Amino acid sequence: MGERRGNALTLTRRAWRVGLSAALAGAGALAFSPAGAAPSASALFSAALRDATSAHWVHERTIMMIKGSVVSLGVNVIGATGGEQKVITANGGSARLIALDQTRRMFLYANVPALTSMFGISSARAASAANHWLVLTPSDPNYASVDSATTLASDFAQISFIGGPVLRGETTLATHRVYELFGAVPASNGMPEGAGTLYVTATARPMPVAYHVVAGSFALTVAWTDWGRGVALRAPSGAIPFPVK
Repeated sequence: MGERRGNALTLTRRAWRVGLSAALAGAGALAFSPAGAAPSASALFSAALRDATSAHWVHERTIMMIKGSVVSLGVNVIGATGGEQKVITANGGSARLIALDQTRRMFLYANVPALTSMFGISSARAASAANHWLVLTPSDPNYASVDSATTLASDFAQISFIGGPVLRGETTLATHRVYELFGAVPASNGMPEGAGTLYVTATARPMPVAYHVVAGSFALTVAWTDWGRGVALRAPSGAIPFPVK
């Protein structure tokens, strides 16, 4: 991912739909049922999250922007009991996380800028842990900071609407016919309360395709592709406990 950082950050001046289309490219064709009466917004939302959580695996791309500038990009593969995340940030941060929830362990490899931003620690302390595989367990106070979105359940649990969403109708997103679910979203992950749109396939079995949130100066775009295509997760050797003494 490090070699791609320069190209990826050129997304800064593009509309979010362009970045989303790129994230969805290569996802393959989606099968759509014949047009018919749309379900209720609440039923559609519940079905999409239920089907997503039970889908075994998904590939996810995230773009976080502040005041129109990209601040972080993530490429994740998320499963039912673990996943792998890779993230780069505009301040030069780079991190890779492997979560093995069945063994209640997470492994993190990150540089100094990533560690300081993730955990709010000093550069000096981060330097002692940077560029080594670190292992975290639930007893570590830092575990909760990076635990979210490491499984399907924890990832999709982060999507919620205050008072429920409303159905705006159907549209086309990256050549796919989707329903738009729109509503107010609560503050989370450092972002204030804002407005969000969840796009789900216009099929008999709706699946999330993308999620876009605008909250003040923050904007978050998430795209999901390759449902069911997993990866082999292995614990790296030589990992040291974090925090490093």
